[in-house]
Amino acid sequence: MGRRAGPERDQNSAVTIPRSGGESTFSTLPDLMPHLAAAPQTSTVTRSGMIEPRGRAMYSITVSHHFMIAHSLVGTVFGPAQQLHGATFVVEAELRRDALDADGIVCDIGRALDLLKTVLAEFDYRNLDELAEFRGRNTTTEFLACEVHKRLVRRIKEGALGSQAITSLRVVLRENPVAWAAYDAPLG
Repeated sequence: MGRRAGPERDQNSAVTIPRSGGESTFSTLPDLMPHLAAAPQTSTVTRSGMIEPRGRAMYSITVSHHFMIAHSLVGTVFGPAQQLHGATFVVEAELRRDALDADGIVCDIGRALDLLKTVLAEFDYRNLDELAEFRGRNTTTEFLACEVHKRLVRRIKEGALGSQAITSLRVVLRENPVAWAAYDAPLG
């Protein structure tokens, strides 16, 4: 059975963790565990072992739907996908804001789902190779994640979610259970 490299520690050994701005020493592993459990939500551990704050806190909701398209991709890197083929994408749209509204929500989740469905309907059951707006473009998963993001942002700014103060949006397109692409940006 494989082992991790590093000093051996038993449950009663002291552990020192370097942090930006100093070090923290924990006398027992049980004392350390609550800090490790909280770290992924509030900080990042760098390659050098430093624990650093990770952005500001945000609330978010995520809605999901799917769409089916046909397309082909240009370039030998795409192998058989150079031929016309179909794809079904599962799309997740994560909407974020700094604080909850007066009702205690990021936005109405039903309205957010309806918005996502409306945007995806523009692509559903379409051959993207035939759309003038995509002529000369490879409609890769990455490209489509950005395109869905742009269309959602435009509609959010036009008031599709009401007066909600959505500050950023992440769109994920899943090609299958082991491969996906995302586009993440502020609404700015």
